[in-house]
Amino acid sequence: MLASGGGANHFVMTAVLLPALLSGGLQQHVVQLQSVLRRRRDAMARALRTFLPQCSFQVPQGGYFIWVSLPVHMDAETIRAEAMEMTKAVGFTPGKWFSPFSAGKPHCFRVCFAFYDEKVLEEGFKRLASVLQRG
Repeated sequence: MLASGGGANHFVMTAVLLPALLSGGLQQHVVQLQSVLRRRRDAMARALRTFLPQCSFQVPQGGYFIWVSLPVHMDAETIRAEAMEMTKAVGFTPGKWFSPFSAGKPHCFRVCFAFYDEKVLEEGFKRLASVLQRG
């Protein structure tokens, strides 16, 4: 199944994907995936509004991430470390990791909604809010 380069053998992958393409199964899957991701995005936006009203963000029209701005006096990397220590389960990527400049945007972070269902997203932001309240 795997080619010597570590990738999937293209003959096997063609045999697997061709029926899905010809039957319309891939299009059905994409429509279903869009629906799931839209629900998760909306759940994350609701959780942000409910549990982190002091933050600002825009609901994306595509992609898998929401970029969140904390109040400017807060440092996302410090909060991430505290959240990981306190909850052992809440994580996000600090905004300065995406900047070519060392200072970056220390009060911003990026969070992904693609991998977790709505209840998990809500619980994650509830836990993050408790971290912010303690700090």
